[in-house]
Amino acid sequence: MPFINVYVKFQENKIFDWLAIPIDGKMNIQQFFDHFSAIYLDQKYFNCEVTAHFGSTKSSLFSNYNEVSLECNTLEIINVFGINCIFKLNEERLTDEVLINSINPFDEMMKNSSSICYPTFKIPANNALQQLEIDLVELLKKNKAGWLGTESANNIGVKFIRDLAAAIWYIDKCSVNTFKARYIIPIIFDDYFGRANPEKHKQARKPFNVDDLQLHSTTLSNYLELKWFSKANFIWLKEPLNILIENMSNYANYLVIQQVSSKKNQAQLFPIVNEELNGSISIYQPNTWRQPKTVATYYTLTLEIEKAELWEPVNINSFCPIERM
Repeated sequence: MPFINVYVKFQENKIFDWLAIPIDGKMNIQQFFDHFSAIYLDQKYFNCEVTAHFGSTKSSLFSNYNEVSLECNTLEIINVFGINCIFKLNEERLTDEVLINSINPFDEMMKNSSSICYPTFKIPANNALQQLEIDLVELLKKNKAGWLGTESANNIGVKFIRDLAAAIWYIDKCSVNTFKARYIIPIIFDDYFGRANPEKHKQARKPFNVDDLQLHSTTLSNYLELKWFSKANFIWLKEPLNILIENMSNYANYLVIQQVSSKKNQAQLFPIVNEELNGSISIYQPNTWRQPKTVATYYTLTLEIEKAELWEPVNINSFCPIERM
């Protein structure tokens, strides 16, 4: 699989060191960066202006690199300039002239007649799951992503938050570390794990279930198709959520394959493990000729072995002489 070595600077400071990231050959540079940043970068960098620079050797300087358009195809660029890429981020700034020209009278009228609202939940929370829902609402507020009108917020918004919280809680409850051993969880969701702890309630963690994973994945994927999720104030969330959904579905598919393999192994007429390599038991016939000194040395051990049943193990350490030779 082709890959790009990625290095990221914010203004003149390094915020991400060199790492090889696999690419989809159909992506352009902008799509690749959006996918990469959703997993590896803090959300505060999502709205930054981005420039991409490619070169044939690793370097934190731009001198030997070529700036390319974000619309260029990733495969074509690495074939021409090399696989090493520096993304340079700058704060997004709008001049007064741009701000004046961007004002739309109709938008202003709509802004005055409607305001962004957020789902409301009971405070304080009664449990960790309810607190997770409240914290996810705070994430939306931080990024100014909400719904127009309290009715939409307390219907559509509440349902979305509860479904997202339920998916996160399910992964956390079954073990987020087990999930992350195979699939990535976008960094934007990192702070919302580590809250479901069955051990506190003297319960064992339940294993991941294929049907439950697919249910959470399908439920969340339905939101990505809705018009409000494609609006500007939700753009920052769309890519990370899409990655989480895909990885939940991928993990479910992995479990299905494992189940098929396990059933196949169980149906085998012959053992899967090579018993000769796995270990064996050897039975030695007794030595019928023994010196009187040897008989006396191991007399108590002989009595213990004769007294024990054939299938009972005997610890011989306490019967061995001090001089083992």
